[in-house]
Formats: sequence, C-alpha cells, structure tokens
Amino acid sequence: MNSSQGPKKLTSAAFSDYIKDVHDLYVAALRNQYFLPKESSSAVNELMLHQVLQGVYWCPRYADIKLVPCVKAPVKEVLVAKARALCAARGHNVAWIDDKHQPDKAWLVAVIATLDPADEIFRKDYVAPPVRRRLQDVETIVLPDEIFAGLPKSKSKNKARRLKIVSQAFAVEKATRLREIRRTIDQEILEQEVRVDELRQRQQPKMMPPPSRARDQEEEKRGPATNENRDATNLPTHRQGHSTPRKGVSAFLTPNTSAHSSKNSHLGSQPQGVHFQLSPNTQMKDLTQSLLSADLSAGLLQPPAPATKKK
Repeated sequence: MNSSQGPKKLTSAAFSDYIKDVHDLYVAALRNQYFLPKESSSAVNELMLHQVLQGVYWCPRYADIKLVPCVKAPVKEVLVAKARALCAARGHNVAWIDDKHQPDKAWLVAVIATLDPADEIFRKDYVAPPVRRRLQDVETIVLPDEIFAGLPKSKSKNKARRLKIVSQAFAVEKATRLREIRRTIDQEILEQEVRVDELRQRQQPKMMPPPSRARDQEEEKRGPATNENRDATNLPTHRQGHSTPRKGVSAFLTPNTSAHSSKNSHLGSQPQGVHFQLSPNTQMKDLTQSLLSADLSAGLLQPPAPATKKK
C-alpha cells in the first residue's frame, strides 16, 4: 500500500483479521478510494487486487476520475484497445487487462474520459457502429479423436514456427468468415432499401381518385343494381317523366285503351283526363282527328258551315 510511513508487515493471523477472501480484498481497495471495475468482471481477481494495492498495477483513484458523457459506447473490444493504448502512452502498467481478463464497459469509458476527454466516443455526433453477430467457429482440420485424448495444451508462444496446416486452415476459416459477413451485409442492405421504399411511400401526398373511378367506388358501396333500377335509369328523358298536355285539351282527352294500354303498360295506371301519352307508332292522322274532336267538344272551334250549291 502506498503510504508515507512505508509498507507494513503483517503475520498471516493479523492479515486474516482484516481480509479473509477476495471480497474483503475488493472492499479494502474500495475503502482506499481505488476506482475499480465491477467485482463480477473477469478482470477482478486476487492477483490483480493484490498488485494494485502494492502499486505494481495501475488503477486510478476516484479523485482522478473525470467523467464525460458518452451516449452509446462501442463494443468492449474497441474500448479495451483504446484504454490499453492510452495507458501504454502514459506509462501506466495495466498488464492485468488482457483478452481473458477485461473490465466492464463503464469502467473503461470512465478511464478513457480521464486520460483523453477529447476521444471520438465523446463527440456530439458520434454514433457507435452496429454490433454484428459473433461468427461461429469454422472447423477445418480433421484428425482422429484419439490423438487429442489426454493430450495437454501447448504453452509455446512462438508463432514463427507455426505449422503450414495451421496457416492453411486459418486462411480457409478467414475466407469463410468474410463470406458470412458479406451475406450479412447484403441482407442488411436489402432490409434498409425496403425500409427506404416504405418511408417514401408514406411521404407521398394522397391523391383524389378521378370522377369516373369515384362513381364506380360509390356504386360498389351501394351494391349491384337490379334490372328494374337499371331500366329506369337508362330510360330516355321523355319516357321517364310525364309530357305536358296541350292547354285546353287535357281535360277532355282520355288515353285510348285499345291502342295504347298494351304499349304503355310499363307506365302504370294513370288518372284519366290528366296525362296523355302517345306511342311512337301513332299515325299523324289519328293525332289530328283527336285534337280536332277535342277542340270541337270544348267549343273552341265551330263546325264548318254546310256548303251551298251555286245556282
């Protein structure tokens, strides 16, 4: 522990009076104002906490933290790379952070804000890249199963002597992953194009249908028309209504029941002396005689005087 009086030596019994497990060690570091990751993160373990308290590993204190808002942080891999690069540039030993031991995202964002408040993830216009689904492992090397039964894993870190079979398998796996990524990107592009088309259709103004189409729609709402309605609608104008009879004649004219009743039966029964309609087949002679008879009966015309023979 960092102290002006130097390190303190304790026996195991005395140490156990204060700290008995990893949780007690974590709480002891928190009480000493160390800004630690979450206790549940993979980076927190006994070795990390012990080295932090001894001052071997670097970990900021709460007094050093400067928070900067980050609306949506990128994936953890990006944050880990940024934090390790910033710590290495400033000489901070963060060897407790590796691929298998990583702090939580909140801790990483706070450390990046403390070391570099002007990082791109804190800009107003920053948008985190979309998270792509993790690709499945591609198995390309085939060997009998009994070869690996009870075989310990290699601890060699020398990559210069990597086998050709491993290099070839790695190339095949990478090509397979890239093809899968391309299919995923093509699918996302297609989905976005469909979404753009839908948004464009929603933004188009609604147009009124033409009069003919509107009339057809209105007729469809009313239902199919019957034959009687269609016949009544299609009748000529002079057949749908009643013609106005001649003044002074309608009171004395009666429809001809023998000649016109059968032809004008579709007009229904009409009061006598009120309406008079003629069939198109009526001869002009019959019409003239009917009008003359009516005028004579009404006294509108005088019968002609009998002709006198000249002596």
